[in-house]
Amino acid sequence: MINKTNLEQTLDRLLAFVEHRLNGGILANISVCDKSSQLSPDSEQAYIKECPLIKEREIYLKSTIDYFKNIEPAILCDSIPCTYPTSAFGEAIWSAIYGGEITFSGTKNSTWSHCSEPVIKNLDDFTFPELPEDNFWVKKMLETTKYFADNIGPICDFTPFIFYDCLNLLVELRGAANAYMDLYDSPELLTRFMDWSVNANIKLYDAQSNILKDIAGSAMGGHPYKRYSRSYIPDLSIDAYGMCNVETYQRWGLEYHKRIVEHYGGGRLHIHANGRHLCKTVATIPKLCFCELTDDIGYPAPWEILEKLKDDLYPIPVKIKIPGEIFIQRLNNRELPGGVLYEFSVEKMSEANEIMKKVFDYSPKEV
Repeated sequence: MINKTNLEQTLDRLLAFVEHRLNGGILANISVCDKSSQLSPDSEQAYIKECPLIKEREIYLKSTIDYFKNIEPAILCDSIPCTYPTSAFGEAIWSAIYGGEITFSGTKNSTWSHCSEPVIKNLDDFTFPELPEDNFWVKKMLETTKYFADNIGPICDFTPFIFYDCLNLLVELRGAANAYMDLYDSPELLTRFMDWSVNANIKLYDAQSNILKDIAGSAMGGHPYKRYSRSYIPDLSIDAYGMCNVETYQRWGLEYHKRIVEHYGGGRLHIHANGRHLCKTVATIPKLCFCELTDDIGYPAPWEILEKLKDDLYPIPVKIKIPGEIFIQRLNNRELPGGVLYEFSVEKMSEANEIMKKVFDYSPKEV
């Protein structure tokens, strides 16, 4: 089981969050960052290499296990350990699955993939194939998932590969310019493409989830929260719709995301700053557990405009990052909006636990 002193309390609070029952309460995911242990500059220098989950899988596994071993069980924050075994394959893995040549680049800490040529040259010629289970990259993703699950065991949650469906997948397989033109030039084919993309993602997700979810459930001691964990319900994205108007998302994304969330009985969705105009539409997705609102250069940070974002997304709870000093000030003044999961860091576990004692009893000031 997950080695956390207040595991039951944490899972109870996370369950209330994803089931929209926090009301005025708040959650806090506090990371403890000792400045003396920060990464060296050369670890963030970019270089090109092969997929590390093929050539350096043992190294990635060891670093993950070491990280979990160093988590102090007595920390009270509202989070449980989680790993993302297939993250370093990158989103261009979808191009590789359907015949594209991909390259990998990144740093010693994170890697992503890129396909320089669109896999689908002409949408009229695309045959909408089944997910090729014997494909090299599909097999490597599942091998990696199983390798991590077998060697880490039931001490954390696991994240299957993020859903990359609908317009996101069209942009990946067609290239951005072609994909956005397809919205206008080939609407009859797009309905078929969107259906196909959802089914392909479900199949790939389920293949990973079937490996992971029993182990993750054991890690949580069978707590009811397990059915909302990352091993059970997917992460969704509306990245490609950020450049589109609301009507485009309503026609070519919303109903498909409703279908996915209904299929799994839940889901999480992240929204970049250029997609904030879609918040009110996203909020109509039944059973969506929460939305993560990201910080992006050139836009106000979510904590600066949180009340508006919360109103736009109601009744969906939100997750944001916030500077630690701002959080503490607003916590003490009871000025933090409720129903939110706040993320920030401090330097000592003792400081985090003192903050959490106030978080557990928090209610916003009456206006």
